[in-house]
Amino acid sequence: MRGLAVFGSLAFAGFSLGSDMPQSSVTTTQLLTELDPNVPTAAEWAERAEQEGRTLCFLEPDANGGDDAPALLEALNEKCRSKSIIVLPGPVYHINSPMVTTDL
Repeated sequence: MRGLAVFGSLAFAGFSLGSDMPQSSVTTTQLLTELDPNVPTAAEWAERAEQEGRTLCFLEPDANGGDDAPALLEALNEKCRSKSIIVLPGPVYHINSPMVTTDL
């Protein structure tokens, strides 16, 4: 998978259009790591990215349930477009605006 963006922790991630989810003070990464010890922590992802000479984009969903599309597009199109790892640890991401992905 070298040279490709890796989407991590997607086994627990879901995409939702406008559904409301209760918010918690526990980060999704902490929760996922507790549920499944095989899910890497944020520190483990950072270490892996550094070892492989990659950029890391760790995208938590908006804490207030807002639109996550702009942050996702920024990571995919700019910050982590190449030689990178994109981690989506959240259980739900709200896509409330159009996402043009034809040039990815």
